[in-house]
Amino acid sequence: MNDAHSPGGRRLSVFIPVFLTVIAIGLWFGYRTVQLFQERADLTVLSTNQEAVYANARKMRAQLEAIAGGTARLAGQGNVNALNLGACRIMDESTAKMGERSKYPRFFVT
Repeated sequence: MNDAHSPGGRRLSVFIPVFLTVIAIGLWFGYRTVQLFQERADLTVLSTNQEAVYANARKMRAQLEAIAGGTARLAGQGNVNALNLGACRIMDESTAKMGERSKYPRFFVT
């Protein structure tokens, strides 16, 4: 039977390397666990802060849709300014799809 011996004649033990490896793995898992809990708390704070911004965005979108609906209603009734505004919007959308900058003013009034 061959036992592992050091050159000085002493027997080598695997206890210390295994023990250090287990300690290192335990410390690594502990560090990662603390880090993940901190990131989770940060994400919770960010989500809470974003709710107010999202609520404001919903309000603004509702207001813009109301303005667009009113403009469309006026255009349907024959309002010249509303018709021109709608035409400019259509031109802006078509040029934006082609990647060009709009040649038409935003608020074209005759």
